[in-house]
Order: sequence, then C-alpha cells, then structure tokens
Amino acid sequence: ISGERTASGKPIMANDPHRTIQNPSLRYMVHLNAPGWNVIGAGEPVLPGVSIGHNEHGAWGLTIFRIDQEDLYVYETNPDNPNQYRYQGQWKNMLVQNSLINVKGHNPHPVELKYTIHGPVVHEDTVNNRAYSMRAAWLEQGAAPYLASLRMDQAASWPEFREACEYSGLPGENMVWADKYGDIGWQSVGLTPIRLGWDGRLPVPGNGDYEWQGFAPVNVMPHVTNPEPGFYGTANHNNVPHDYPNIFADFYSDPARAARLQEVLSQTRGHTISDSKQLQYDNKSMTAEVMVPIITGIKSRGKLRKALRLLSAWDFRLDQKSAAAALYDRWELGMLTQLNGRLMPHRPTTASDLISRPKLMQWMVEPPEFVFGENPTRKRNEMIAEQLTSAVDSLTIEFGDKPWQY
Repeated sequence: ISGERTASGKPIMANDPHRTIQNPSLRYMVHLNAPGWNVIGAGEPVLPGVSIGHNEHGAWGLTIFRIDQEDLYVYETNPDNPNQYRYQGQWKNMLVQNSLINVKGHNPHPVELKYTIHGPVVHEDTVNNRAYSMRAAWLEQGAAPYLASLRMDQAASWPEFREACEYSGLPGENMVWADKYGDIGWQSVGLTPIRLGWDGRLPVPGNGDYEWQGFAPVNVMPHVTNPEPGFYGTANHNNVPHDYPNIFADFYSDPARAARLQEVLSQTRGHTISDSKQLQYDNKSMTAEVMVPIITGIKSRGKLRKALRLLSAWDFRLDQKSAAAALYDRWELGMLTQLNGRLMPHRPTTASDLISRPKLMQWMVEPPEFVFGENPTRKRNEMIAEQLTSAVDSLTIEFGDKPWQY
C-alpha cells in the first residue's frame, strides 16, 4: 500500500491476491449496497462480506500472516480403559461419539469419534498406551473465517479499520489499508496462541502442563501507521519486527517478492494505475539477481561459455521467451533436486518437497561444509558447473541445437 496519490488525488493501494484462475472461482466480485453499506470487492461464496475491496472512505487488501495455530498433544492412556487419558494427575474420560458416514453404493460406514479437552483424537497407540489429539485455533467458537469483514466493510478511517481487525481470528492475515484522507497502515490479525515455556514446533504432553494462556490481543500484534517510506508491502514473508516478544511461526514464504516490492515502490514517484498494473505482472527474479553473479564466476569451458555469456547479459526477467530465464530455471531445479537428494537420500524427491530457494541462495552465497564437504567453495562451483551442463543438455534436447534462439 502506498500513501502516494494519483492525479485525481485518490490514494494508491496494491494488494496481493495471487490466486490461480479457476472455475468455480475461490473469490467473486460483489457490490453490497444498503443503508450503511456501500462496498465493492471480492469475497468468498460461503463467507459473508467483502474481504478485499473498498468503500467510500478507504480500500483494503490482505496477504497471509503466518501463525502457528495448532498443537499436537500426546497423552498417557489408561491400560484398563483406552478411552481415559491422564490429565492433571487424574484419569479423564474422552468424549466418545458414534456416527454413520453415508457412502454411495454401500451401507453407511460406522465411525467412532473421540475428543480430549484439547480437541479431536487423531491417532491411538494401544500397544504403548498413547493417544494423540490436536488443538487448533480454528476449532474455537466464533472463529468463522473472514467474519470480521462485515466490520471492515463499514470502516470510515484507519482507527475504525484497526478496531474492526480486532475481531479477525481466522485466517492469519496482513491487513493493509489506504484511505482518501492520506492514511495508510498495516495490521496483522489472527488468533495467536500464547505459549509459555514452549514454542509449538514439537508435540507436547497433554497432561495439563502445556496449556495456551489465551490469545494475543490483535491490537498489540505487529502493525504500522503511516510508515516513513510512504508505503508498506507484504507478500506472505516474515515481516515480524525483530524485537517482538511472541513467536508467530517458523515457516514463511520466499521473501523475494517482498524484496521486489520494496525495490519498485522505493523508486516510484507519482504512482499511476499503469504502474500498479505493471507491478502486478512484474517478473523480475530477485533470487536470480543474487545467484547469477555466483554462477558466472565459475571457470568456463566448452559448452558452458555460451551459457555463462547468456546469463551475464540477462536482466533477471522471467519472460516467456527468455532463453536465459529457461536456462536459469532448469539449473535451479537441478541444484535443488541434487541438494535434496544429498541431504535427504531416503525421502522421495518431488517438487513440493524440495529445499527452499532462500536456503539454496544462502548456501550459494556462503557454502557450508556440511552441505558440500571439504573445500565447500570448490565443491559448490563443481556442482554449479555440473547442473549448468545438465541444463544446457536438457534444453538442447527439448528445443534443438540452438535452444538460446527459441
């Protein structure tokens, strides 16, 4: 979002609903008009209100704000009664419900559902007298997703919008706002469990020693009002201030998009609608901008010379007809696959299981010995050359002897 204005004096806001085009669509466009309501934007068919849009006063958008909203609890169960678990020094009965699931073409299938004080039982180990259940913020009463949109839709100012955000429990979101009065702001929202003594990364005993101490108030969660640069960008990345006392999550999206937002908006003056459109379709790879100088720094020989010259002249744009982009993409996939196989040899290598691009970039910049072995810089360069050669070969097979001209 940006505090700059168009020639007509309207504020500029860019949001990030990067959803694939599909039918039926996840979101739909709607104009809600009634006494006290005049809001246009996108919502979801099963959820009331407009979650991304604008009214007569301001506009708002959202991206994901990562929050660890679940914990897995492990219980000691009673050897004489597997439906009892130890909690606060006593055996406590599980809630047991019997139900039928209708199956087309078959008789209804009976199921037994069990619940502990924390939530549904997801696994039982009767041999070792253990049971496992999950507590999830999204199972709390009143946690309907996007329900706070009804309040946001009627906000007439940034303070009113922040107040509406206090009712937003699910999902975790970065809510951004820009209004015709020149105010912009960011407010993170979502039910954030307060854990004292553990961080939620690993399962914990369900004996009563690891209980959530409520939820963090939304109004003290990370936020900004009229930031000094004149804009604020979110892209599902880790934007939690370093000194913030609570841990929200330990997994965030690749920060490359956020870095590109910062780069573009910090250089933009008099932002126009055309600028927003161009930014929406921007395809510069911030990761490639860091890694290509490392790639082109290796010793070239044979078929690699032309490949390295191609990358050296590249503008890091992932254009559809860019031979350099194809070469870089094929090289990157090869590196990720090889490193994944080296570090996790017994785990199937699929695209969704590969190590992350940020981790690859980190290891390219400062090659660690535990990844590459002794003399890690030399071994890194050898792997770069190997995968670059493989990329050239695969592109040649796919596009002919002159793949750089397609």
